[in-house]
Amino acid sequence: MMKKTIMFIGAGKYQLPGIEKAKEIGLKVIAIDRDLDAPGFKVADVPVVLDVTDIEGAIKIAKENDIDGILTVASDIAVPTVAAVAEELGLPGISPEVAKIATNKALMREKFIEHGVPSPKFRKVRTLDEAREAVEKIGAPVVIKPVDNAGSRGVSKIDKIDGLIDAFYHAQKHSRVDDVIV
Repeated sequence: MMKKTIMFIGAGKYQLPGIEKAKEIGLKVIAIDRDLDAPGFKVADVPVVLDVTDIEGAIKIAKENDIDGILTVASDIAVPTVAAVAEELGLPGISPEVAKIATNKALMREKFIEHGVPSPKFRKVRTLDEAREAVEKIGAPVVIKPVDNAGSRGVSKIDKIDGLIDAFYHAQKHSRVDDVIV
């Protein structure tokens, strides 16, 4: 009987325990990461140096290796890739649309409001002027953060509008799409 093949999007220190467990239970592991020295590469059967956001590249690797499943562990940035590959190959997983909502704080909060889930007041902004208007409308203190990052990267709390400039640019620097929520 052939081993089942699983693809991990991400092979860093947070993905390593999952990769090790997959190997332990007898799965063939394909691991993708842009870091040539990713620790999961030492354990994976097929290490592939590729950015975890490269959807087309991941689909190509998945097809070449006839994978049976795909996942990521502790990596928001990899979720859209996992969803796209799963959809393309007909594997179980969330849809690309759900992945987009789950990894974009503004879209997620809009869905929360749409479905009656309590959520703090917020505004999605792209310019400093929009951010200033949002703080004035919501009222300080506020949290400023990128819509598309995790692990508190780019997050600041300001108690008054004086701290807005630094907080806004700090958040925007950590956003791949330049969108920030206040």
